[in-house]
Amino acid sequence: MTAYVYTSGGFPSSPVSGDTLAINSAQYQWDGTTWVANTAPSGPTGATGAAGAAGPASLSFGEFSIEPVTGMLSVNYYGAAYEEDFSINSNGELEVTT
Repeated sequence: MTAYVYTSGGFPSSPVSGDTLAINSAQYQWDGTTWVANTAPSGPTGATGAAGAAGPASLSFGEFSIEPVTGMLSVNYYGAAYEEDFSINSNGELEVTT
């Protein structure tokens, strides 16, 4: 059994079953037909970490429309939000805070 290190010269020309090949940090073994990746042994599982902070409230938009007579923007939404959570900033962009 031979241990090869890949170089710019290419793959070994006549590997035999059980030969190994290192390419950067990956290891492969010749099975007689193909180079098969060797999987690294896994160690024990560590302890579960602490729970992270709660994410933002869920909010889904259903429909945006502009009232033709008044030009008012109407927003139909679903989720945990109130009318005062919606505003239009000085750039004319819709801002939502929940």
